[in-house]
Amino acid sequence: MGDFMKKMKLIWKILIGLLAAFLLWNLVWFGFTHIKYAPYKEAIGYDEQRECWYFRDEDDYVFSVSLPTYLSFTGNLSFTQVLRISNDGTVLNENTYDMIIWPKLNGEYEYGVCIGTKSENGQGMISNEFILDSKMQSTEYLTDEEEKLLAENADQIAEIYRKAKEMWPNLPLIEG
Repeated sequence: MGDFMKKMKLIWKILIGLLAAFLLWNLVWFGFTHIKYAPYKEAIGYDEQRECWYFRDEDDYVFSVSLPTYLSFTGNLSFTQVLRISNDGTVLNENTYDMIIWPKLNGEYEYGVCIGTKSENGQGMISNEFILDSKMQSTEYLTDEEEKLLAENADQIAEIYRKAKEMWPNLPLIEG
């Protein structure tokens, strides 16, 4: 009977340890989601028309905040330029610029940029997507064509980041 009791105590200790780890994970997740994202959510507010939180349509841009789902630490802030289309379906924008920002648990941020260019037939956009660091430099290998596109659009990328920073002043300053 003594060995059985020792095994049961060990099992209970393991279960209590697992439960404590699960509760700690929940607390960290709750803190990250509700404290880290609070200023971003407050800046966006509640959209009465859509009856949803964290979405704002302003001028030619849409800002939104996507909170991490339960027990995940991946959420984002997004900044999207509105695509203008004529009645006959022709895209009116020559280019569009979108940014997605991922706040990380360690306090850093990762940036995704999408540069949209009107297709030759004018009926759609061709998207080029880049993952950037805090210096707005690509973190991935780029072809010569992609490097050229990113360099040609550096000013527009800086401008959309500036607009995102105006909406969310808590974002860090970009380097460089």
